[in-house]
Amino acid sequence: MQENELIRNAKNGDFTNYPEWINKHSGSMIRFAFQNGLSLEEANEVTMDTYIILRNELRRLDENMPLLMTLYKILLEKLLRYNSAEPVPEDALPFKEDTLLHIKIVELDEKYRIPFILSFYHDLTNEQISIVIGESAEDIEITIQAAIELLGENRKSLEFLKKSYNRLSVKFNAEQIFGSIVQQPIIKSKKKSISWAIISAIALTIIIILLPLSFTNKKEKPIVNAIDVESFANIEEKYKTERAKRQEKLQLEDARFDQLNFIRKADKEIMDIKDSMDRGEIPRNLEKKVENIVEHLKLPSEMVADLQLEPLYESESASIEHAMIYKEKIVDLITMYNGILWDNRETIEAFEGGRQKASLLMLSKAEFPSELQHAIDTMRKQSIQICAKNNTFEINACYYKSSIHDQLSYLYHQSARAYVGMMTYDYYLNNVNMVFSPNWIVQELAEMQQAIIQISKDESFYKELETNFSSFFCEVMKGKNLIKEMEAEGRVPTFYQQAWRTFNYQDETALPISYLVQPIIEEMEVSEWRNSESWDRLTHESIIDVLKLAQEGKLEEIMFGKKPTLVNEKIDLPNKLYSTKIEKLYKEFKKNYDRTIFKELSPIYVAGVYDYANEMEDPMTMLKLFNFDTEGVYENEAEDWRATFIADWQKGFSLFEEATSIEFSNENIERFGRNYYAYVKIGKDQLEDQYIPLWIDRSGEFYLQELVHNPLPSSVEIPEMDIASIDKEWITYRYDYFTESKSFDEIDYMTPIDIIATYFHAGQQGDFETQYAFYYQGDGTTVIDKEQYLKKPNIYFPMNMENLYKTISFKGLEQDGNGNWPGIATLTVNEETNPSNESIVEINMMWTKHGWRIVYPLK
Repeated sequence: MQENELIRNAKNGDFTNYPEWINKHSGSMIRFAFQNGLSLEEANEVTMDTYIILRNELRRLDENMPLLMTLYKILLEKLLRYNSAEPVPEDALPFKEDTLLHIKIVELDEKYRIPFILSFYHDLTNEQISIVIGESAEDIEITIQAAIELLGENRKSLEFLKKSYNRLSVKFNAEQIFGSIVQQPIIKSKKKSISWAIISAIALTIIIILLPLSFTNKKEKPIVNAIDVESFANIEEKYKTERAKRQEKLQLEDARFDQLNFIRKADKEIMDIKDSMDRGEIPRNLEKKVENIVEHLKLPSEMVADLQLEPLYESESASIEHAMIYKEKIVDLITMYNGILWDNRETIEAFEGGRQKASLLMLSKAEFPSELQHAIDTMRKQSIQICAKNNTFEINACYYKSSIHDQLSYLYHQSARAYVGMMTYDYYLNNVNMVFSPNWIVQELAEMQQAIIQISKDESFYKELETNFSSFFCEVMKGKNLIKEMEAEGRVPTFYQQAWRTFNYQDETALPISYLVQPIIEEMEVSEWRNSESWDRLTHESIIDVLKLAQEGKLEEIMFGKKPTLVNEKIDLPNKLYSTKIEKLYKEFKKNYDRTIFKELSPIYVAGVYDYANEMEDPMTMLKLFNFDTEGVYENEAEDWRATFIADWQKGFSLFEEATSIEFSNENIERFGRNYYAYVKIGKDQLEDQYIPLWIDRSGEFYLQELVHNPLPSSVEIPEMDIASIDKEWITYRYDYFTESKSFDEIDYMTPIDIIATYFHAGQQGDFETQYAFYYQGDGTTVIDKEQYLKKPNIYFPMNMENLYKTISFKGLEQDGNGNWPGIATLTVNEETNPSNESIVEINMMWTKHGWRIVYPLK
């Protein structure tokens, strides 16, 4: 099923085909995380989180955006925020050489590492990588080459590592994400429904008649008998046991534990039930009611553990309610821990540690008073730690961004995540110098602003969210401490400059943070960070005004202008009128390369002229359909790029091979940075659809991105090489893949020499069925019937390839009169081990859509 169909079905509530799609790509996702330095266990967890995020976003996705690229983007965002708990172990991969190379790749700067891995180990094109990381395809190509140079490894080593990656044992079950797919209820026939309605009505009448007889004495109370008393006593004992467990977990004395609000609340609810029993009233669903009270006893860490088993992705209201209870318990525990810290202030003051006192207290093994030591030992499990306030260095307990907190965020409905994020703001505002944690701050504010944009103003916590965002953002950009430092230095301190620039990583995104920060940074840089009118105007009110614009969907147009509109058009192919028009446009454009001839036309005609220029073997005209002068595209190395394009150009297959249609739609225009991205789609029935990428500037002028035609088979040429130098391990690996999968679809990725070597290898294994699959089966073939071949394979099969021959080369030939693409592999005979009248042997080959094949019979 096509990815756009999967998204369309999801919007209608049908997730039936997603588990299959998830299982298909989960191995690649886990390997991508592993290749970026995570352990397999961590990679599996991050992949799980990635699919969960995708699952929650399915209904909001654009059907025309590649779903797999969206998956890579989400995973990449998580990886860039993920800190692996351990370094890469020395035995991460079976072979030491592979592990060492793996470590070198992990240690590359992410700028080089990410594009290199996606290209070399995930076979993504530069255009696909562009979608994932938001860089231009041209910059990506340069970055990949730079990564290869930094690694300093030959291609064979990289290929061997690829095999090791592919052999990693990865297990993933899509049912962890989606569970069992629930089918829609079956609509029963109307006739049957009417029958049951009649029966129900009669039953209801009887009940109404008999109901008064059941309540002859309305004032009579239920009698509490010995069984009820014993039952409650057992239930009460269970409650006391559960209560004691929590007290033991926190290692608190009675006086401290009894003052926790959530414990007091649970105790009161139990006492209310007991009072009811004393009055002779038996509460309904007594056991269930007590079970709910026991739930109230659970500590924050237990609440997160339960949430992992039953996430609340689907329910916004349940997520918010859970988050509010969690927050109340955290505040309760912090208050209790602060009391312990205050009562032990003399011990804490005597502890040496300077500005690092808070951190050292958490790590110290000194003999503190038991209550203080118990507090230190237990608080971290609840995402609480000892902190020191920024200015006074006063020691207090605070909630912090722990691994538990990070898990909690992704177990809620998306709208509730920002509410969880607010819990860490006190930590940032009062206990941490915020400029030393700019990435955390950006992440939290970005998530909060996203929630503000998406949720309705009627939501119960919208105002709190809006107020927190405004306050936190103002504190970072214009806090009292910052103003004091600016007055003292006469300029913005360096570490604040760095923090603000970190906010500006979203400068090409239409979000409130981008809109507010970008002009401030530009003006500050001009004034050497001394003043900015935009900074002067920044207030709580101005921030809230920008949030309103974003929520109403008006901010993007204010920041980047209106989305350009081009000419929509779709043409079914083949179409003689379209072909004729393309030829005329090509001749007209070639005169002086005036792009204005396309101004009122759909981009499908630019795509057509580009392809026709390839057919006419005219790379200069193809080159002129790119634009080197728009907003930095190609501008750094334009001349070198032009020269390289012309020098390296080879004629390729037409983009319209087996095409059934060509179309362009404005619906597919998306903004990337300050330009817009779109594509021309060439529809194909038998092959995959082809997409020709376009860049569109703000004025509406469009131009092609670099696009390479698939090379003609006649251009394939492999110089002479020693048979002994053929990568035997690679050939064995490919052979094993074919025998296990019984799929030969990937032969098109193999060179003609790889095909021949694998053919000989199959024969050596006595696997003549696989060997037979390498024969050309198309028009004009003389290959014998498969059954006949398998009966007497030794008649047709030569001996060991390395014993027979010394060297091999290959040359693709021009298309023959029948439309076929032949080629010849030339082998020199090893006369020592294979005395022969011929010193040279030729193997005829034929190119097909699925790669090269051997022409039967071999000489």
